[in-house]
Amino acid sequence: MAVRKGGKKQKGAALLVVLLLLAALSIAGIAVIETMSLATARMQAGGERNQARWHQQSLEALVVNLLEKQAQTAPRMDSFSQSWLAEEIVIPLDQGVIIIRLSDSTACFNLNALVERDGNRLIANKSEAQRLQKMMQALGLSNMEASRFAAVVSDWIDSDGNASQFGAEDSFYTRLGQPFRTSGQFLVSVSEARPMAQVSPQIYHRVQAHICTLPMDSQPKINVNLVTMKQLPVLLAAFDGLLSLEETRRLIEQRPQKGYQDLDAFFALPVFAGKEIGPDIRNHFDIWSEYLTLNAEIRYGSALLQSHSLLHRREGGGVTILSREFGPQL
Repeated sequence: MAVRKGGKKQKGAALLVVLLLLAALSIAGIAVIETMSLATARMQAGGERNQARWHQQSLEALVVNLLEKQAQTAPRMDSFSQSWLAEEIVIPLDQGVIIIRLSDSTACFNLNALVERDGNRLIANKSEAQRLQKMMQALGLSNMEASRFAAVVSDWIDSDGNASQFGAEDSFYTRLGQPFRTSGQFLVSVSEARPMAQVSPQIYHRVQAHICTLPMDSQPKINVNLVTMKQLPVLLAAFDGLLSLEETRRLIEQRPQKGYQDLDAFFALPVFAGKEIGPDIRNHFDIWSEYLTLNAEIRYGSALLQSHSLLHRREGGGVTILSREFGPQL
């Protein structure tokens, strides 16, 4: 009897071992299947993201080509009467959709104009700093907040290491917990202003939609046919005190539906009667947009790609992509 019982115990132990092995193999098999499924999903998602990028690059090339052809046949004038500037364009795909919008990028304050070239050096431009302060005050910011913002941005870009009043240079930034230095060159993105001294999140978000970083030490000529009420502070600052806030508002509200055919028609408006319009004012405006932004949202499968490409249109008709950013604009 003892032998029989021992045999039964050995058989039971062997069966238990077999069951444990099967369980272990099953768990390992499930893990392998899950790993393969995740790898497959990642490969598919990666392929969809790559496809979205290819669509984005093709879209840029297509828009550049269309703008260059348009420059050869259409008059040098842009307005909201042109559907490609007034409406979103939706392009369906087999596995998704592309939504694009071309927008004017001239009605903004170019932060790089806070300096001017002096040989190989960049020095502060006080007149542009005053214009920025006027724009910021129109946005509801105090004179002190506007002065500090203009000063810290100018110090960040200029070539010297001497902090201006309300400004900050390397002597300030290198003493921070995470030290860094000023760039001493043009900004390439407005987001570079976020870590600067005295630039709070509240101030940055207030001015973000009204500033830009174009690769030049001057302001873009504002297209009077495309400026909107949201850009009223920029337009007001460009007149440099010539018009009041209410007069500037009426300019936008009373604009003809098809826009102005030339600047003479714009400056012949009653609001300018009796006012001296010198070249220093007139040269701030145009009826054509030298800079445009191509905003694209590309959905392909599970991939979502958002891009913002800054386009420079030259007088001869050529178009250059100056920069591109991906993701939502923060």
